[in-house]
Amino acid sequence: MRLVGGPIEPRHIRAGLTGAALIGAVALTMAADVVASGLAGPAPDSRRASGFGPADLGRLRALTGLDGAAPATVRAALASAPLAWEPFYAAGAALLPRPEAAPLLQEAARRDPHAGGPHLALLGLAADRGGMTQVMVQLSALQRLDGVFGDGLAAKLGAHVARAADATQAAAALSGHPALVAPFLDGFARTQRPAALVLALVDALPAAALDDPRARASAVAEMVRIGAYARARALWLGGLRATARPQGPVYSPDFADLTAPPPFGWALQASDAGVAERDRARGLALTAYGRVAGPLVSQLVTAMPGRWRLQLVYAPQGGAAGVLRLRARCADDGAVLAERALDNGMAGPQRLDLPFVVPTGHCAAQTLEIAAQATDDARGQAVQVRQLRLSGPAPR
Repeated sequence: MRLVGGPIEPRHIRAGLTGAALIGAVALTMAADVVASGLAGPAPDSRRASGFGPADLGRLRALTGLDGAAPATVRAALASAPLAWEPFYAAGAALLPRPEAAPLLQEAARRDPHAGGPHLALLGLAADRGGMTQVMVQLSALQRLDGVFGDGLAAKLGAHVARAADATQAAAALSGHPALVAPFLDGFARTQRPAALVLALVDALPAAALDDPRARASAVAEMVRIGAYARARALWLGGLRATARPQGPVYSPDFADLTAPPPFGWALQASDAGVAERDRARGLALTAYGRVAGPLVSQLVTAMPGRWRLQLVYAPQGGAAGVLRLRARCADDGAVLAERALDNGMAGPQRLDLPFVVPTGHCAAQTLEIAAQATDDARGQAVQVRQLRLSGPAPR
């Protein structure tokens, strides 16, 4: 990857990123990223170029419209080496931010697809013209050259989406560049935009844009954050195989599938509170340490208002009774709907029933969890969990 030793200077980025409202907002931070990444180097100097020959002089003249007025340094470079990209880049950079620079920079990029400088310059030109489609084309090229840098620029762009018009324009431009969707959405999510803007962006994204599991997870998380739980679950279901679609309100109640992502799939935790992991025999193995409180396994569901019953099948594996607790909470405010301790009791499988009521008017989604509690003597508890089912009114 040749991203150093000829990339465009930050002043060119600043000059080029002042047109469109969305992209203009990220001009200075993008320039700062160029500097921090090491991509910023000296201005392109055609005197250091090699690989051009006299046959290319006519092409340079045609591209620039300079005819015989091509800079002497560029003419000298063309006279010395027939295949180099640097003179075209040098001539294009000298014309920035004029649109006449574009064909020169495109020729430089064509001659060496691994050179980052021409793509940075073309990105600036596209931004100056408000051309979101071309911005995405150049971001995609930069991402292929340097994934971390390209992802960072895409995230910066996502973070500055502040209007529905920005969201629509960006979503359309992302079509055809699936690798940019996930970092773009990651940047957008960090800004915690209002619900209407989140919905506008997700609705505008092409369906194929969410084929990337990371992009879909970001979109689902944003829907959950704004409380659009039914939409979030529908989007989450779209990422599952048809044969994996849940038949009830709880996904994989016997824990046979732990590959479906949270929040509507099982989330297993390993922390100071304890650890949840797949049991070799069946279900889950949960160990609470008794030192601090925290959930070990959880899942988000969208149960409609009414009376429900959680049914847990588990087998005690030792330790102090009651350190682990089965709990149902409202997702919005964390209010506990019901909870009950897991006793040790007799050896072998045990069943614990936990009835609760989902209230009308709020609590559109609920978190089902088994959580560890802190104890005075820091005694733990271990159980094998085999099933966690939810029965009651039909799920939404």
